[in-house]
This record gives sequence, structure tokens and C-alpha cells, in this order.
Amino acid sequence: MTASVAREPIKAYWQPGCTSCLRMKEFLTRHGVPFQSINVLADPGAFAALAELGVRSVPIVQRGSDWANGQVLRDVARVAGIPWGGAQMLPAPQLYRRLVAIQEAAARLFAQIPDARTREQLPNRPRSYAELTYHIFNIADAWLEHEVKGQRLEEGAYNRIPAAGEDDKAQVLAYGQKVMGDLQAWWETSGKTADYARQADVYYGEVNLHEYLERTTWHSGQHVRQLVMVLGMLGITPDNPPGPEVFDGLPMPEKVWDAERIT
Repeated sequence: MTASVAREPIKAYWQPGCTSCLRMKEFLTRHGVPFQSINVLADPGAFAALAELGVRSVPIVQRGSDWANGQVLRDVARVAGIPWGGAQMLPAPQLYRRLVAIQEAAARLFAQIPDARTREQLPNRPRSYAELTYHIFNIADAWLEHEVKGQRLEEGAYNRIPAAGEDDKAQVLAYGQKVMGDLQAWWETSGKTADYARQADVYYGEVNLHEYLERTTWHSGQHVRQLVMVLGMLGITPDNPPGPEVFDGLPMPEKVWDAERIT
């Protein structure tokens, strides 16, 4: 990296409630790397700047003409000039068991939210509690599309929301039950013997299948932590929320929600 490039400010594009955005910013902060924080929901020019890079989603870290998707921390490290020493991952069977526990917790916790309040929105983010829960199930569903149907994980796949009129509690929970059934069927038929060292076909970078499964697991797990937060906001005691044993060994963000002041 040349001295002139090194002097270029680092830009971190993010939005509230985005799990990988929070993890990317915490990674930069933990390594003492200053950056310009750009909330794309609050900065009118942010999406136009991202469009110039050919991307439509966050997180993105940028330094001059160099940029990377913030979902892959080794790529963030390269752009930011942080030494990368690799990362340990739980074995695939453990990741699968954690993912099942997380998906089950999502259904259990969402069921506690009163029907009349499921369409209320998260802080500083245009996403309802029903959409958040649907998103948790959709993360696992996107994994299944990749592994069972052979579909590429395209940019925008994680932005799916329930169709109009299909966002009531019963329908979202029914979707979750279907995904969990399909997840178990996948594991029993091909998941146990899959080649987790092969490259995954995903939009956000060059990762292998093991890394993609890890991300599927911690990504949905972080959103379940947000569901616990929502229940606390509603004054409802969570029903058997996931304990530390569910998250230990996963590269979770430190915080549950991005507390950065929105300007």
C-alpha cells in the first residue's frame, strides 16, 4: 500500500440493525482504525456512492478505489491494512446444531409478541418485528436454496420480506416451521457428507462452504439476540432465550444493536 493510498480515509457504509455492519465497525474499532461512518439510511448520497462501486447493499468498507464487502473480515482487514491471522471455526455439525437452536428460538420468541404489535418497527430501521423474524428464517432458507437447489446467493437475497398480507404471526411462524423441516431434511440427506471446503457461490466474496454455514449461523443468531431485545422493549420476559452455550465459538458482534448516534 502506497503512502498516498494509506492516507486515504476509510469509509464504512452501514445501516442500523445490520449484523455484519456492526461486526465490521467493531472490527475496525478494535484494531484502532479510524473510519468515516456512513449510515446509508441517513446520508442521502450514500447509495449513489455505493452504486458507483457497483453494489447496492451494506456493509461496505472503502479506501480510495479499493473496497470490500464487510461480511468477510479478512477482506476488511486487507482494505484497512490490518494484519489477518485467520480465524477458528466450529465444526460443521456443531454449526448445524447451533443453527437449529437459533431457528427454534426465533419461533419461540416471536410467538410471544402480541399479534397487534408484530408490525411495529425496530429503532431507526424500517423493519417490523414480523419482518425481522421472517428474515431470520430466510437466512436459513437462502442456505437451503444454495445447497438443495444449487442457487447462487444473490445480492438482495437477505432483503426479502413477506408478501403483502402474509406477514401475520401465524404465517411467519408457518414459514419458519417449513424452513426448519427442510433444514433437518437437508442435514440428514446431504448435510452430513457435504464438502465444506468447496467454494460457496455467494455474492459477498470468496468463501468456502464452511465459512458460509458459519455466517448463516451467527447472522441468524445475532438477529435472535435482537428479538430478545424487542421483547425487553415490550416488557415481556423472553421464553428460554438462547444462552452463552449457543453463541460460544461464533464470531458474534459484541453489541446487540448499533448504538451509534443517528444524525
